[in-house]
Amino acid sequence: METPVTLAEVIKGYRDRAIVEDVFRITKSDRWVKMDPAFHWTDSTIRVHSLTCIIGLLLVRIAHKRAKQNGFTNSADRMLELLSGIRSAVLFYPKSAKPHRKLCSLSNAQQDLLTKLKHQIPDSR
Repeated sequence: METPVTLAEVIKGYRDRAIVEDVFRITKSDRWVKMDPAFHWTDSTIRVHSLTCIIGLLLVRIAHKRAKQNGFTNSADRMLELLSGIRSAVLFYPKSAKPHRKLCSLSNAQQDLLTKLKHQIPDSR
């Protein structure tokens, strides 16, 4: 005789389903981690493409998990949207041996996300 499913198990299964749907949404997106190997014909290149996409997806999930642990309440899709809007410039000053990277202006949401990802935001001097 099977043991009955508890309410906690049903809720956990429902939440896990939402995570899986979020991952599929990201892999189907044309903007983020696209799985369609449209330009690959051999088994080895398809495998390499798939591996690269899975590694990219894992990095997205790790970053989203870190941000959520630090209070980020939006989806992984929103996180990627905010991160993709961040621009930086490499400046070469006269009489300086090395280039300097500067972030362009950040929105409050982007600054908040970078803080929650524990990324040190350089001064904008």
